[in-house]
Amino acid sequence: MTIPSAGPIIVTAIRELVPAPGRFAKGREFAACVGLTPRHHTTGGK
Repeated sequence: MTIPSAGPIIVTAIRELVPAPGRFAKGREFAACVGLTPRHHTTGGK
């Protein structure tokens, strides 16, 4: 997996925070794991 525009400091931080990056089949799975995807909050129609 490559990260465009990520320098050595950012890459090092990601490597420290994510112990096994190979477990993600897609970049979307990684983004969801680290909280980079928006969450959908609803009120249940109330």
